[in-house]
Amino acid sequence: MTTRAGSAEDEAPAIVPRRGTALAVLAALLLALHLGLFVALVCTLAVQALHAQFEATMCRRWPHRRHGLAALLLTIAVVVLLVAGAILAVHSLWAPHGLPGLLNLLADTLERLQGALPAWLAERLPASVDDLQRVIAHWLRGNAHHVQHWGHEVLRLSAQALVGLIIGLLASAQRRPVLPAAWMAEVGACWRNLVGAFSRFVGAQLRIAVVNTVLTGGYLLVALPLAGVHVPLAWTLVAFTLVAAFIPIVGNLASNAAILLAALTVSAGAAAASLVFLVAVHKLEYFLNAHFVGARTNVPAPVLLAALLVMEAAFGLPGVAAAPIYCAWVFRQFGDTPAIAA
Repeated sequence: MTTRAGSAEDEAPAIVPRRGTALAVLAALLLALHLGLFVALVCTLAVQALHAQFEATMCRRWPHRRHGLAALLLTIAVVVLLVAGAILAVHSLWAPHGLPGLLNLLADTLERLQGALPAWLAERLPASVDDLQRVIAHWLRGNAHHVQHWGHEVLRLSAQALVGLIIGLLASAQRRPVLPAAWMAEVGACWRNLVGAFSRFVGAQLRIAVVNTVLTGGYLLVALPLAGVHVPLAWTLVAFTLVAAFIPIVGNLASNAAILLAALTVSAGAAAASLVFLVAVHKLEYFLNAHFVGARTNVPAPVLLAALLVMEAAFGLPGVAAAPIYCAWVFRQFGDTPAIAA
């Protein structure tokens, strides 16, 4: 008889949660959004989904062995590498030149913009590094409260992400009792459904990110150079597009703004062409979202769009990011035969 990791869970009969339990879990998920804990929730789900994927892959390749510890160690290694990579990326962007280097880069960009923009707009831009420093200092004095609030938010979200990663690792290492309490078993089944829905959503986002990155790379690295236009930091912009594509709405806005600013430093024509390209890709992403997200999560496109509107109105941008995940879980959880396995 073959045995694999998580045997206690596998040997137990599949548990279909009662509607009341599922509704209580849904209320808890909405409460997490209301309390601003969505980042911690996503990090916890990401770690558990990664662990489940590693364990499932190992079980398919080596079905006669236990893989719980190996999958956990591999998950820990990936999490540590990701955290270290994020720290090194921030350090590498800031450490080599610091604030003076950043100001010089901004001054060079402004100098290019003054040659590309109309005279009535160019004369409103700072003309030197000293002028730029005065503008920044004046803005900081006028917005000190907002800057302090943003700094606190960055620290709070970073701490949330770290705690969420730790919770995910601890939950992945936790051995479930063979005969848990009934309500614990039902909540655990709801949670595994949520992890499964999150995995499907990430899979759909990965496909969208790849298509978006390939199109952006073709435009920045092939089409523009063939036309004699070389956008600065083109490879960095392509990599940023790939990472930002996993953040619904906000990620696309950030990557599009970065591409437009980089193109604007070259010429107004390059910026106009980039704007046309980005609008076309943005329209294409509507169909990609309807196809990939809807196909993998079984959520109809009209329902997903309606959920995006409602969640944005209720919770702001975190609601926009949460809507596809929560919709995928609701359709997975309240279907005729909810799928428990992630």
